[in-house]
Amino acid sequence: MKKILITGHRGFIGKHLTKYFSRDNHVFTITKKVFNSSGILRAKLNSYNCEYVFHLASHTNLPEENYEYYNDQVKNTLLPAVNLALNAPKSTKVIIFFGSIEEYGDSKIPYTENTLPNPITSYGWAKYSSYLAVKRIMEDRKIPYIWVRPCLVIGEHVKPQRLFGQIFTHLKNNKKLKIRNPNNIRDFITIDSLVSIMDDIKDNKNIYNSTLNISLENYFNIKDLYEHISQNKKLVKLEKIKLKGLAGKDVLVNSGSKLKKLIGKSINNNINEYLIKLVKRFKK
Repeated sequence: MKKILITGHRGFIGKHLTKYFSRDNHVFTITKKVFNSSGILRAKLNSYNCEYVFHLASHTNLPEENYEYYNDQVKNTLLPAVNLALNAPKSTKVIIFFGSIEEYGDSKIPYTENTLPNPITSYGWAKYSSYLAVKRIMEDRKIPYIWVRPCLVIGEHVKPQRLFGQIFTHLKNNKKLKIRNPNNIRDFITIDSLVSIMDDIKDNKNIYNSTLNISLENYFNIKDLYEHISQNKKLVKLEKIKLKGLAGKDVLVNSGSKLKKLIGKSINNNINEYLIKLVKRFKK
């Protein structure tokens, strides 16, 4: 039985990772407050002595962009990542840090791992700043890491202020949702696929000390996705040549080429089938 630490375990992705890995492993968690003290954090990490760490703790509940949010992001996104990198035991096999597709900002789409990030949001800035610090610290301390940049994740228990949370809430109340920026194009992955990928990559030493975009290239227009869920209209996946709009605003999509080479066809990518099952469970 392996020992796995999951930070941010109360969040959407964290809950699913905790449930998945708890089946065959001993899973530990840490609350956000612990990250405020390097001494307490170090003691916790040493006592747990986990082989694997998945770091998700960050601040994502921001409405409209505001310069004041940079202070929140420094405290709740940047510092926790830096403190973890500084205080993790050197016996740790690997730490998987969750970055964000927002790190790339208005860089050329679709984003590849070689794309130079140029974030345009405080969250994207905080994640990219965290990456720069983590990379240097982890390499100096010689602790393996993987920095993953996922696209948008869909699944059960998503927060109500998120796109899918809003969609399901309105469906439950039999109300039509007025979507902001309905013509925007986003890159989606199911939570089941994401969790399975995390399990696959955690022991892959070929990608240690590198970045990895998490995407199965499910590019959809947000309006089409909403109408598929609410009205059962046909959902058409967009090809790369049809990705038109301002990068980082109208279009936010990863390239999944590197990931595809790593996992091949081992991950189920039937997003239409997943959405149908999800809507049925939600309506019960």
